[in-house]
Amino acid sequence: LRRTKNLTLFWQGFVCTLENLDWTSGCCKAGFSEEPPFSCKTCDTATNCCDTYEYCVTCCLSPTNAVELHSVMTAASSMKTFQQSVKNNDSFEFCRAACRTSSRSTVHGNAYSSAQKFCTTPVRVAKKLPADTAVTAGKQGQSC
Repeated sequence: LRRTKNLTLFWQGFVCTLENLDWTSGCCKAGFSEEPPFSCKTCDTATNCCDTYEYCVTCCLSPTNAVELHSVMTAASSMKTFQQSVKNNDSFEFCRAACRTSSRSTVHGNAYSSAQKFCTTPVRVAKKLPADTAVTAGKQGQSC
């Protein structure tokens, strides 16, 4: 269970609004999950990035992504942020860590490259910059 301002995320791949949460059991009220389990509702398949953290995690956990998830976990095993979840083979914790906003979803270190700022893998998947991003080359030592 992971909770943010408006949504609750369950390790089984469900997302539930707080108003549909049964506070006694800690589960979503029957039939009130926002989407089917493992939804990629707010995600861009070209970049593997989402505009909602909870949907990033459920998409990352999706059984259809199992092979990719395993290879990404293996590749990220040396990265300090992911060592414990990889060691424990804990996909939920790995996806939670991978989907946190990181340098992968920012430009110039202080602006998001797009609304999809939560990415399912810690490795950049998109090969091109967003269309509205201008690249300017300067000389070494020159101020940006």
